[in-house]
Amino acid sequence: MRGFTAFLLVIVAAVAVFVAVPANWANRYVVDQGRFTTLLAPLGSDPAVQQVMATEIAGQVQRLLTEQGDSRPPLETITPYVTAYTRSAQFPPVFAAAVGQVHTWLFTQPTLEQRLGGPPPPRSIWRR
Repeated sequence: MRGFTAFLLVIVAAVAVFVAVPANWANRYVVDQGRFTTLLAPLGSDPAVQQVMATEIAGQVQRLLTEQGDSRPPLETITPYVTAYTRSAQFPPVFAAAVGQVHTWLFTQPTLEQRLGGPPPPRSIWRR
């Protein structure tokens, strides 16, 4: 019986190690906003990420222009400007700031006001 118990405890310890190592890494590099931003900031200089971001931003610009009543502008007219922006020196710091904002959005408990969809309506001055 002792042999079985020892074997079982060794298995439990091995599983605990396989859980603890990734959990420790996640705690150090994912949960901490500064380290998370530092870890992902170099992606802002990666041409593949810049191209994906340019495609996404151009699509969103096209959607917003269409929602504002503009006839659907072709992506071919928007994409060169957005691509030039994502490949410029201005983009990596903005990308890093956006990564930090996404981290805050993911890991910060929303306030009651945020959960309800915005600030409460103003009180009426006519109410008694």
